[in-house]
Amino acid sequence: MADGAARATDGRITAFDGDDCVELELMMMNTPRSFDDTLTGGGSTVLVESTAATFGSYRELVDYEEDWYGYSVTFPEGMMVAKQFCWLPPANAAAHRTLDNRPAKSRVCFLAHDKYLYTNDPLYCVDLIIKVRA
Repeated sequence: MADGAARATDGRITAFDGDDCVELELMMMNTPRSFDDTLTGGGSTVLVESTAATFGSYRELVDYEEDWYGYSVTFPEGMMVAKQFCWLPPANAAAHRTLDNRPAKSRVCFLAHDKYLYTNDPLYCVDLIIKVRA
């Protein structure tokens, strides 16, 4: 959840694979986005640009202990990666919260794959709810 206007919607997304021969990648499957919009009122017209969610920083984690099919796996076995999910409001939304044209509700799904065997099971989805400050 994000708290309105000019704040980022962000969170760390992680993926783990206990195989020692893994090249783990984390992908966003349906990128949430908003579209260009023109708002008119009070004798003026304002263009609100489109926005799209992105992945920010990527890093391989080295301090983990995971249960993997009943086995306890700790670094350096396997691989765990993390990416920062971010969906910023339009730049001019800082002037007024009504210019934030991101949908109030959307869903984003993530897929972890090992670069040699693609699968869509499991596909992890998160419901995003953008709340406007009163």
